Amino acid sequence: MVLLEWLNIAKRNPNPYKFQVIDISENDIDRERVAKFCAEELITAFRSLEFLSDILKKYRESVLLDYIRNNIFASEGTGTWFGDFGEVLCTAILRDCDGHIVPIYKLRGREKQNWPMRLTDILTYKKKVGDGLLIYFSEVKTRNIRNVGRDIIEAKKDYKKLQNALENPKPEVIEFIMRRLHNIGEYEKADLFMKIYFGDIRPDKYFILFLVYEPRAWDEAILTNLNAEFNSSDSSRFEARVVLISQLRELIRNSYKWATNLEMVRRLSDNG
Repeated sequence: MVLLEWLNIAKRNPNPYKFQVIDISENDIDRERVAKFCAEELITAFRSLEFLSDILKKYRESVLLDYIRNNIFASEGTGTWFGDFGEVLCTAILRDCDGHIVPIYKLRGREKQNWPMRLTDILTYKKKVGDGLLIYFSEVKTRNIRNVGRDIIEAKKDYKKLQNALENPKPEVIEFIMRRLHNIGEYEKADLFMKIYFGDIRPDKYFILFLVYEPRAWDEAILTNLNAEFNSSDSSRFEARVVLISQLRELIRNSYKWATNLEMVRRLSDNG
């Protein structure tokens, strides 16, 4: 699996912070393989393969390519363009490295190409032995340039946003996922989230802040300042994950390029 070959994941030790820190670094593997992997994740995060396959069957290949290029991904260089990549990458990390279940891809519900999605960036879950359930609320920040002052503020805002999701007995993102699952006919999962939303199931809640950075853009002051504001009562259910990716902008650009490659879309659609 490309992701497991590419990334190393380790708890920081020693850790000077009140919360757990996970460091995610790269192994030296072929970057084209990495870009192709990320491209596949981008495609499937934004559209169902069955939907793309249906377009391919009914219309010319050029129609499908035009649809992908003009309706799906945000414009290059925008904050949404960066942010979408980070969310998709971190969703794959949670799924492949942590064994989380992804109930839906939120990005499939986007209304306009360049609009960022609202609500919690990523929601995943794991089943415990018996009927227990763990739910993870994750926020993602993706940066390739240094802007420490802004990023310190953003990290604090995301921490507060995650706290609010934990304290709210009916988080908006749960209602959104429940409704989307029901609309696409995933009734068993929809029922699970309905029970969570209306209180029949009370899962254990955890929250994760992903910080996806170019190494030259990273500054430890982001964590230091977050630590000063951190509520120690959250220490058992919060972690920060620092994901350092070299030549991040180039990887993002190549990944989007492969995501609009007809051969890749055709292969994914056939497999899907």
